[in-house]
Amino acid sequence: MKKKINVGILVTIILLIVVLILGVFLINIILDEPHFKITKDGVE
Repeated sequence: MKKKINVGILVTIILLIVVLILGVFLINIILDEPHFKITKDGVE
């Protein structure tokens, strides 16, 4: 059981890191592209 728990924790950490990297990447794209405006209705 310990091995399964450790694997689950590692997978969770990896997924969190990937999500953070993708989030920062998307934010950088949005900041670098001024013609994309984020509004309550979505991206225009």
